[in-house]
Amino acid sequence: MAHLSTKQIKQLIEIDNAGKGIKDEVQALIARLTSGGVGAKSDDPRVAQAKRLYGKGLFSKVESFTDFLATIPEIPEALKVASDRFPELVLVDTRLPISKVCELLGIEFFGNIDFPGNDETYVDYDPNTVKTDKVYWMRAQDGKKNDGKSVQICRKSFAEDEVGLSAYEGLAFFAQNPKSFKVRVVDLPGSVHRDSRGDAAYLGWHAGRPVLYWARDGGADPSFGSASRRK
Repeated sequence: MAHLSTKQIKQLIEIDNAGKGIKDEVQALIARLTSGGVGAKSDDPRVAQAKRLYGKGLFSKVESFTDFLATIPEIPEALKVASDRFPELVLVDTRLPISKVCELLGIEFFGNIDFPGNDETYVDYDPNTVKTDKVYWMRAQDGKKNDGKSVQICRKSFAEDEVGLSAYEGLAFFAQNPKSFKVRVVDLPGSVHRDSRGDAAYLGWHAGRPVLYWARDGGADPSFGSASRRK
């Protein structure tokens, strides 16, 4: 997302003070920019990743970045060191409805061919592997190592300490590492379509735009690969 300069922010405030009004989205952006949530980078991964979510509007019931950061847990010691299997540290925040998360990230959300997705489109493939915390950290891999393998095969071959990403976790990964999703499709084995458990969620591309959609879990394609995290 492009950042506004101090001069641009001042101009927007002047427009608002003149009574001409500005859209709620712009007002919210100004609030985020002036509260410290967007702008200068941080070497602290907890702060840096929280800034990315806050900068995209992925928060609720808080106004300042300081308030938002206070709701983000510390990174567990066990997750601070990267591994070859799970190289990426990702902050997952599931407090907003999944449809709202897609909207804020600019992702088109399909429920079926003829209608958009909603907050009940996907259910958990295995409820026993679901994290119970609303906000948490994970170590994950983006699925490249599984390109060309079906979701079914990947689920069977996952190690004992490994589980496929859910739709929420895939969106969190996208928010922090959008480049991992360029020119390829990331299967999300942890979420299945509520009306057909043989259809797994995926993040891909349609007409140049990122989409959250689903496909049969038995199909294999060279450009599709299952992402996973450490349990």
